[in-house]
Amino acid sequence: MQNKGRILAIDYGEKRVGLALSDADQIIAFPRQTLSNDESLFVRIK
Repeated sequence: MQNKGRILAIDYGEKRVGLALSDADQIIAFPRQTLSNDESLFVRIK
């Protein structure tokens, strides 16, 4: 089976933003980080 690569999922909410990353076969996503949705949000996403 060929590796499909990973997908970054973004759950953008009014108060918080959640990030999840899929496995290499794109079967399941794993939560990575939850950030406060404020003026420094994009600086903190790395």
